[in-house]
Amino acid sequence: KECEDIIRKGGEISEMYLIQPDPFG
Repeated sequence: KECEDIIRKGGEISEMYLIQPDPFG
């Protein structure tokens, strides 16, 4: 369950990064 939560949070963060400009780029 914890792994699933991490994956879900990671997916949400990834989507935000895709929408926002890459801060490291």
